[in-house]
Amino acid sequence: MTMSARLNDLRARFPGCAIAVFADLSTGMVLVSSTTERVGQETFDALCRDGGRCFAPDMPDVFNARGHGQTVAGAWYAVSRFHDKTACHVRSPVLGEEALCFLCEEGCDIDGLVNAARTVLTETGVDA
Repeated sequence: MTMSARLNDLRARFPGCAIAVFADLSTGMVLVSSTTERVGQETFDALCRDGGRCFAPDMPDVFNARGHGQTVAGAWYAVSRFHDKTACHVRSPVLGEEALCFLCEEGCDIDGLVNAARTVLTETGVDA
């Protein structure tokens, strides 16, 4: 299954997930995207930058970061506010610079989405 198909599947399984991107946080590049509505590249880029900032050691407005020792440096996912929506970013357990980033409406099952994204990234890292 392609990453594009995986992103489409995640969005379909989690109503309220409006944007899903596969990104390289080290370069700030969006590699693949999936949306419910057409959005500009600047939105994808901003979501990717938000993901990079969420995992920076001095990030002050991360709502939740989980990982080894509960520190941002060891976190594998983070949830933040992105404009008036919730953004969640899940780092690959295989290649830490790769991540899935999502923009979600109120009521989206963030916990379920984060866990499903982690599974996708684990499978993708093994496949690569």
